[in-house]
Amino acid sequence: EPYVLTYLDFPKEHAHWIRTNNLCERLNKEIKKRTRVVGVFPLKQAMLRLVGAVCINQNEEWFVATHFMDKRSLLFEECPKRESCTQETIDHLLQVIDSDFKVCKEVA
Repeated sequence: EPYVLTYLDFPKEHAHWIRTNNLCERLNKEIKKRTRVVGVFPLKQAMLRLVGAVCINQNEEWFVATHFMDKRSLLFEECPKRESCTQETIDHLLQVIDSDFKVCKEVA
């Protein structure tokens, strides 16, 4: 599998965010916590409504959260040696990164 270790290509600062699936684990933990309170659901739709509400709530929290990656650290790929990059190149790359963040937010 060529993509198994792809996360190692990212800057060191990003390792904490991409080496684990803590977001999924946290969401699953929240769903389990909420469903244990109810115990037995009278209908399948009731369970789906509760799980859906938990997922929507979590999605809203993620949507309004600030970006967890520093935009400047994303320049690492294009400018491994800072001195080799001009300010114009850095500004252009930051504009590209900003537009990517906006697209991601619109899709979410």
